[in-house]
This record gives sequence, structure tokens and C-alpha cells, in this order.
Amino acid sequence: MAIRSDRMSLLNRLTAYLPNILKNCFELGALDRLSAEEAILAPAYRAGAHYTSPQFDYTDEALQHILDFLTDGGSDPVESFQLQILCQTLEDRVIAGRLRSVDVHDVGDPRSIYEHYYDNQINRIPDQADRLAARRFIEEGLIFEEEERRLSLYEGVIYKQYGIQPELLWQLVDSHLIRAEASITQSGYTYELSHDTLVAPVLKAKARRLAEERREADKQERQAREEELARERGKRRRATALAVAGFLLATLAAGASVFAISAQRVDEDSLHKFEREQTEKNRLRGQQLLTDAQTYLASGDTVLAVGKLHEALEIDSSKVVVKGMTQQLEQK
Repeated sequence: MAIRSDRMSLLNRLTAYLPNILKNCFELGALDRLSAEEAILAPAYRAGAHYTSPQFDYTDEALQHILDFLTDGGSDPVESFQLQILCQTLEDRVIAGRLRSVDVHDVGDPRSIYEHYYDNQINRIPDQADRLAARRFIEEGLIFEEEERRLSLYEGVIYKQYGIQPELLWQLVDSHLIRAEASITQSGYTYELSHDTLVAPVLKAKARRLAEERREADKQERQAREEELARERGKRRRATALAVAGFLLATLAAGASVFAISAQRVDEDSLHKFEREQTEKNRLRGQQLLTDAQTYLASGDTVLAVGKLHEALEIDSSKVVVKGMTQQLEQK
């Protein structure tokens, strides 16, 4: 069995049943430079139809560049997790470019690989909601930011507090971002970041995410304010339009009243003028008929005189005309 050194004391609980359980112990420490070189080259050289990448090699310059970085110039041993991330990233580049040899240019700055490893693995999660849930779980749940220290969380807490489903949790394990350990106190697993190397990149990614969320919140707040101002401006415009419309209607109503009064006055004046003209015409016609009647009467043509008198009576039946003509007829 393999066990972490900080858990090794737990094996003492089994000594009553397995007295020799701690008799033969082997510590798996960091790799030296030669072992690290073998761990880099051997998988690349290996052939097999089931491998995703082709066989490939590293140039001497690229290999020295990688080892100098992993050993900090030859002063430190090589952490297997750091080597795992570096080689995994370079193999992805080999697959993408169908490379047969990796040179210094293909390696680039190894520090950037660790800086971007977290973001690259998160971005491989296809669903956006799952990506956000995974980021919050790792960035907020697995790091004590004040001390930049890794934390462990039980899977039940992870499911409930962060909405992470088991499939997503194991996807994060397969990406080597987190690792799972059987819980000592209860059934199930606890999870933590795979290595201290990831703490700094994760915290930087968290800062970027929070800054983006603040910008988005500010943007939405500005949009909400602008929409509210637009609604207020719309209300004011509608109120102004209604006031103007009311004023116009009142003006039109007043104008219509003036026009109606003026028209009425015009109609009354026209009627009076017509009546005066018609009266004058009737008077003149009546006088003409009376003159004609008198002429016929003077000539002794009583019948025609009576006819003209009847026409005059239809136009003017006043007693003066009737009386005058009656007197003339009585004289005849």
C-alpha cells in the first residue's frame, strides 16, 4: 500500500492485527535530475497503438531547459507533480501540432505553464455552469487565502454547498487539479488541491474572476439605472405630450367656439340681409303690379286689373294695398 507521510501514523492502529506492517517502509521522495530525465524521455519514446500522441523526442537544449527549471538551476530535487504538469502540457502540444521533436521554442517559459495550467483545465469543462461551480469550489473551498494554504473538504459538503456533481468532481480529479482521499472519520472521500504549486495560480484566477464579476455587476447596475432613467424620461415625455395635447385640444375647442360664434353671426347677418333684399324686391314688385293694375283699370280693362291686384296681394297683403285698390274698384 502507499500512504502519505502525514497519515503514516495511522498504520500504528493496525499493529495489533499486523505486527509487521511497518517493518519494510520505503519513502517515495522527490526525483533527482537523472531520474527526472528518465521520467521525461521514457514515455515519449514508448510506442503503442493505444497512445494518443505519436512517438517524439526532446532536443538536448529543450531537455536541459526543462531540468534547469524543475531543479531551480540544479539546486533542488524535482517534485513529481510539477514534472507531471509540465510533461502533460508538452504532450498536448505534441498532439495538437503532430510534433516529432520538442525544442526550446515549443517549451517556452515553463513558469507560464503552471500559471495557465489551472485555467486551461477549467476551460476544458464543456458546460459553463459547471465551469463556474468548479472554480468557486476550488478557489473558495480548497484554499485558506489569508495563509495561502490548502484545505480539505468532505464530498458531502462539496455536493451541498457548491452544487458539484460526482461526475464533475472526478473530472477534476482526472485533470490532476484535485486529488481524492478516503475519509478517515466517515465513508466517502475528502478532496484537496493536488499540490502547493497550484495555490498561487488559483488565487490569481480567483482575483481575476472576482474582478470580472464586479465589472459585470457594475455593468448590470449601470444598465438598470439607465433603464430606470429611460423609463422616467419616457414618463416625463408622455406627461409633456399629454399636456401639449390638452393645450392643443383646449385651443382647438376655443377656436371652434369662436368660429361657431362667428359663423353664427355671419349666418344671421346674411339672413337679415337676404330678408331685407327680399322685402325690398317684394315692395318693388308689388308697386309694379299695382301700377300695372292701375293702368289696366284706367284703360277700362277691369279683368286684367283684377289679375294684377291678385298677384300684388300674394306679394303684399297689407291692408293699405287692399284698401287702396278696393276704393279704386268701387269707383269704377
